[in-house]
Amino acid sequence: MHTLREAGPGDIPNSPQTILGKEPAPPVAFESKFDPEAFTRALRIAGAALVVAAASTFMLQNWQAGNDLMRYAMLVGQSLLLAAAAYFVGRTVREGRSARTFLALVLATIPVSFAVLGGLVYSRFHFGELPALPHYASWVAPSGGAALVAVFGTLIVLAPLALVSFTALARKEAKALTLAFCGANLLVLVPVRQPEIVATLAGAALLVLLRLELTRFAVSTQLDTLEGKLARVMPFAPPAIMLGRVFHLYHVGPAFIGGVLLIAGASLWQALSAASVAVNGFRRDAGAWLASLLGVIGWGLCWSELVGQLPSVGV
Repeated sequence: MHTLREAGPGDIPNSPQTILGKEPAPPVAFESKFDPEAFTRALRIAGAALVVAAASTFMLQNWQAGNDLMRYAMLVGQSLLLAAAAYFVGRTVREGRSARTFLALVLATIPVSFAVLGGLVYSRFHFGELPALPHYASWVAPSGGAALVAVFGTLIVLAPLALVSFTALARKEAKALTLAFCGANLLVLVPVRQPEIVATLAGAALLVLLRLELTRFAVSTQLDTLEGKLARVMPFAPPAIMLGRVFHLYHVGPAFIGGVLLIAGASLWQALSAASVAVNGFRRDAGAWLASLLGVIGWGLCWSELVGQLPSVGV
């Protein structure tokens, strides 16, 4: 049985709590589901995406004000502005995360700058006949000397920015990442647009970068953070731009598509070899069969175009 108690001055007469001798339960506090940290992170991601999209328009947008060299200088100036914003936020506001976001944006804009610079170099040092390009994708240097000066100035400005950015995102492997990143960007400047040659250069770069990623960067615990993963992805952007540029602006044949399939098959085979212990038997076998299938189809497409270009022998 419950023991009745006398009603106190704060009790409501004849209330269940008074009759049963229980204290009233405190009101349940309203729990807000709003996460300020997640909201600020979403804002940073959205702002970063907008900045990268704005910078990427330089590759396919021929602005009307000024010549192409001046417009390219504006693009490089955007990277400098982002680096200055990172320095201001990090030193004055003491907001390290926002400063690293700005430096990641610097890295994202550098391949775009080299893609535009590759157009300027190609306009003066191309091999063979210069193909007709859409007006929005045409970048022409005033002279060969101006193109070389642009290359020299770009290396002086963007190479140190890349080193600083990689140091902030992945300090332990900053030098190796900077060398891989700059080397991959220099391939974008090669004044060759034949799809087969581009596929060979981009494929070799991707395979070398993937090997470096699997054997060095992926096993480093310091690069397992979000900033470290972002830094590890950056060197793969220039070869991807090279392949995408050919797809968008030039005529691709079976040999180029076959080359891309060969790159995919070789990359998958490397990934399976590096993860043979972590991947179970079924996934490893399925991946091996897929890599073999990509290789067979790729070689078949390359051979079909090669046979078509050989002179026919009459009887």
